[in-house]
Amino acid sequence: MENAVDWKSRHGVHLRFQNKIIKSDAYTIVDYSCEQGPQVVRPAEMFDDFEKGTYDQWTPQGKAFGTRPARVGQFKHATPVIGVRGKYYVDSYLNGSDAETGKLTSKSFVIGRSYITFLIGGGNHPGQECLNLVVDGNVVRTMTGQNTENMKLGFWDVRDLLGKPAELQIVDDYTGPWGHILIDDIAFADMPWRLAERPDSGNMALALLSDPSTVEGVASIGSTKEPVANAVLDVAPSDLGTSDPSEADSHVVGALRRKLALGPGEKASICFVVSWYFPNPLGFAL
Repeated sequence: MENAVDWKSRHGVHLRFQNKIIKSDAYTIVDYSCEQGPQVVRPAEMFDDFEKGTYDQWTPQGKAFGTRPARVGQFKHATPVIGVRGKYYVDSYLNGSDAETGKLTSKSFVIGRSYITFLIGGGNHPGQECLNLVVDGNVVRTMTGQNTENMKLGFWDVRDLLGKPAELQIVDDYTGPWGHILIDDIAFADMPWRLAERPDSGNMALALLSDPSTVEGVASIGSTKEPVANAVLDVAPSDLGTSDPSEADSHVVGALRRKLALGPGEKASICFVVSWYFPNPLGFAL
């Protein structure tokens, strides 16, 4: 079984994947995990977390966003807004209604980091309920909510725009159902997320329930850019297998094997268990 931790997030990012053999009195396990690679990552630079309770970084237009950011619990949504960090955030559900429209335009800034990250929720109406990145008067990145009040982590890869002046727009131009947008914690970063925040971040295990003296574990059949699918009977046992973090598309495959000798008419059962733990399934807006 392949190490599938961070399956979607691994591409283009330096991560180290590790398979480890663990034995107890009743089972043998291939433990699958992932950790940050060796590259230096600076702390994110916050552009606006709205905790001042003002729009001093923004120019408001229309009425949808009011005169200041919303305080947590101020507007009564059909379901509670979750995922806000701090006390204040942007919410265009003004006074519990989608009737108003408007726009917030940020101060100009120069793109100096590889990613722009943010929390986003609200309506899924492209071009009408969205966060936009504007360069040279053109919208070059955009993202909407997903018709939920659960604010999710969103990000843009802006490495191709480094050094360019830009501005952000928070747009509410829709008055029907889900005609509002939620935004918080806009930041500039070297990485699009912290390791523990990704929805595909967690761990997995492949177990064989048997006396461990009868089982051989192979932590890594290989670390290649193509999944290894060949038989593993002749691969030497190993306790630890890791990927090269410089190869973001590498695959690390672990295996468990048990050999049995059965006479005519004899039967035997071999019990394998596949388990996993991914605690943030709603963590991204992708």
